[in-house]
Amino acid sequence: MSKPISREEVITAINVVAADVDLAEQPRSYSGRGMYGRNCLGITTNNPTKCGIQLTLKVVSYLADFFEDTDIMEIIDIVEDTLTSRVCTDSMGMSSILYFPEIDYIQQ
Repeated sequence: MSKPISREEVITAINVVAADVDLAEQPRSYSGRGMYGRNCLGITTNNPTKCGIQLTLKVVSYLADFFEDTDIMEIIDIVEDTLTSRVCTDSMGMSSILYFPEIDYIQQ
């Protein structure tokens, strides 16, 4: 029987692979609208949709390698629940920032 994947392990994986997402600058701490100074993971990009899809796929792949005995559908479900619980974008002129208010930024 495989060990269940925790939300904290998914958040760590998101932060680890975020720096490797194509079309994105280094992930950073970001405080978006309505966050009242609280910071979260943010990724500046020219294409937030493509960046979000790439991030999701890379996190699933990373966790599948790390948790080899865990069913892939279980991994997909927890990544989907964690990444899509609240996803936001803000326009920054020539680019956008994709940010996740419920995911803390962990500097790598």
